[in-house]
Amino acid sequence: MTVSRQPDPPDPPVAPALEITGVELDRERGTATLAVLSNTAGQVHIAKSNKVKANGPATTGADGTAELEVAPRNKAAKKLRKNGRLSVNPKAILNTAAGGELLARQKFTLRRD
Repeated sequence: MTVSRQPDPPDPPVAPALEITGVELDRERGTATLAVLSNTAGQVHIAKSNKVKANGPATTGADGTAELEVAPRNKAAKKLRKNGRLSVNPKAILNTAAGGELLARQKFTLRRD
């Protein structure tokens, strides 16, 4: 009697993900550097908002990491200079090689001494 064995089904595709893993503040300049981590290749950028300048694109490395600078726009920069702090919630966007788009946000406070 011969038993035929079914081949193992292929692994399901990995869902792309984007995560902000760290924020490093530069109190002298009133900016911050975001560290992002992705499990797919692509280009990451910061979207322009009322408080934050657009920045990027930065290509994710072989390990899936990239760094982006967050800087305030003119009106927000004036508020940062006056009050010494500015709450921001920048949007990091990953454009994947397959044509998809992923978003991640991280709320933090810019400070300036």
